[in-house]
Amino acid sequence: MWRLLVFAGLALPAQKLEYRSAPDAIVEARLRRIVNDNRARAELLHTLFEEAGCKPPNLEDRKARGSKLSNVICTLPGETDDLVIVSAHYDKVKAGAGAVDSWTGASLLPSLYQGFAHIEKRKHSYLFIGFTDEEVGLVGSRAWVEEHKKTLLAKSTPS
Repeated sequence: MWRLLVFAGLALPAQKLEYRSAPDAIVEARLRRIVNDNRARAELLHTLFEEAGCKPPNLEDRKARGSKLSNVICTLPGETDDLVIVSAHYDKVKAGAGAVDSWTGASLLPSLYQGFAHIEKRKHSYLFIGFTDEEVGLVGSRAWVEEHKKTLLAKSTPS
């Protein structure tokens, strides 16, 4: 059975989650590579995932309906189809550098990927998603949900 697991402050019974932190120097270096253009941020996020070890076909830039830019998606397969989604948005508003909102979260995604990638036998599959155009109406995340809504709902329903 394929299930969607949601970690939003909910306690999940008897679920062991193994993780290894990326070194502080790597996390900080990724944060410091901030760029000021949203297209360049998408490209940089893709590059950061590649440097962290996520390669095609598990790494893709998926065009988001309603946007000129793509969502950056890194898949880390597990033993089951149970799915954990870890996401952030990479776009910024016109004013300012957008370091706190949103590059801190987006630049952390490849480090989180690394934290789970070293585990040889992962029960859950993970999707690390950098969403586009959140600052102009949640465009990237809405497009992703719309694209996957039927599959997610069908597969998360108990059999």
